[in-house]
Amino acid sequence: MVEEFRNTAMTTLRTTFAEMVNRTVERLSGEKKIFRDTLIGNIREFVNGFSTMNINDDEELAAAVDKCNRILNGVSIDATRSNEQLRHNIANSVQAVQGQLAGMMVGAPSRKLRKVG
Repeated sequence: MVEEFRNTAMTTLRTTFAEMVNRTVERLSGEKKIFRDTLIGNIREFVNGFSTMNINDDEELAAAVDKCNRILNGVSIDATRSNEQLRHNIANSVQAVQGQLAGMMVGAPSRKLRKVG
């Protein structure tokens, strides 16, 4: 039971981060799209709390989180909105993290959680 909990926690962390990264790549790639401050803010929040949430010492995910943190370190939301080249560079860099995460998700067990109540 403890092992199942640990696996679920690891899968949940990986899935949550992958969804944020996928959304970031989607919003920053291609033609200019509207995005909110939370697009990058949510990743920063995840990064800041990751060491506490990483109860399994998931080194693969830690490497991806660290890479994303280095990419977004010092990046201004306003500059990202107004500078197409910056947006393109961030999208390409985060896309590399997306590839890392996709490799981690292959063969990962999936669980459907049902809402109780």
